[in-house]
Amino acid sequence: MSTITPLWNRMGEVFKYGFEKSPIIVCALSAISIAVASVLPVFMFAFLLLIVGILYPYKYAYTALEQTAEGDLKPPELNGNDDLVGYEILFKQLGVLVVLIAFTFILGDFNSTLAWIFLYSGLLLLPASIMTMGMTHSFQSAMNPILLVTIIYRVGWYYLGLIGLIMMMYNMKNGIIGKVFGNNDLSFIVTFLVSILDAYFTIIIFHMMGYFLYQFHEELGENPHYHAKTVAEREGRSLTSGVSLLFDQFMEQGNTSAALEELKTVAAQDPHNVNLQKRLETMLVMSGDIEAVGKHNKKQFPELLKASLYEEAADAYLNLVKQGETVPEIKDDKVFLPLAEALRKQGKAKEIVSLVKVFHKNFPLSQEKPAYFLFAARALSEDLNRDDKALKLLNAVLKAYPKHDLIEEVKNYKALLKNFR
Repeated sequence: MSTITPLWNRMGEVFKYGFEKSPIIVCALSAISIAVASVLPVFMFAFLLLIVGILYPYKYAYTALEQTAEGDLKPPELNGNDDLVGYEILFKQLGVLVVLIAFTFILGDFNSTLAWIFLYSGLLLLPASIMTMGMTHSFQSAMNPILLVTIIYRVGWYYLGLIGLIMMMYNMKNGIIGKVFGNNDLSFIVTFLVSILDAYFTIIIFHMMGYFLYQFHEELGENPHYHAKTVAEREGRSLTSGVSLLFDQFMEQGNTSAALEELKTVAAQDPHNVNLQKRLETMLVMSGDIEAVGKHNKKQFPELLKASLYEEAADAYLNLVKQGETVPEIKDDKVFLPLAEALRKQGKAKEIVSLVKVFHKNFPLSQEKPAYFLFAARALSEDLNRDDKALKLLNAVLKAYPKHDLIEEVKNYKALLKNFR
């Protein structure tokens, strides 16, 4: 887990974000456009102005999301040239919503219950889709349920916390609008003020989602590199992804297959870059190439152990076991215990026990065995309620290592288990 201040502990800063100079200008320009459109007599001009007023804050909000996710917590500066481009991301996200609604109606013709389940599932995944769209600019990625579920799986229950905060924001906005303006006709002034509120909450909600990505960048395999700008420029890397300029170009075009090949090339050149390798794993999962995911985990598992990155190694090990792949041979007896500690943090006691046979087979006379067997015995007893098997491991240690430094601790734990049987 990252040491970054959790999102829910800095909500005051989130609200302040929308009162900075650039967001205020965006809100004002959007509100003016919508308010003027509401009184223009010429329908075509009014319609175009209305569309601009609605799209402009969303386009800025996506920029804010992406910049915040990279660790830059200041609002994006306004740039006249940039304000005229980049709107395709909004139409891609709109396409996601259209697909969601269309499939809901199609399913509704066959089974209304199934349609509702699909709709609510889609709405549950929507924040993940928006965050993915903001970081990849890819329609395919934002529509990929495997990728979206992977994001939710990696951050865990905190994702529901994010949804709760988003709902709170929308309820707050609607409550203010309803209480202050509910009994008023939509005059120019009322339309202007309501539009400002709408744009303000849109921007801070997207900033909030960007910060969520920043907070969980380690779990998601992302690397916030805003503060390492000079290093990235010197290495010819893009500040958008930390991979390469070509990779970013492919992602912006929605060409995820070409982007994946570019990422493979860059990752092969930097095999010890954990964040880069995590990103590659995520894209491989997204592509649905399970065989490639297995090969990647096989390659990374020994490297992670060598680098003493045991939590990452535990993830790779669990992925290999889940996919039914053969786990590469562990060639260092000293890594078993820290690997087991990382596995136990994830509640994987059975996997710890399964490594006992591997340890005994590969290192039958190792002086590290008593420590590992004692740890495995604790996992058996405390996590799996198998005192019988735990005692067998302890007896094996007592028999084979009578003069080991840990022998008294082993005896004490054995006595403890016997007293509670």
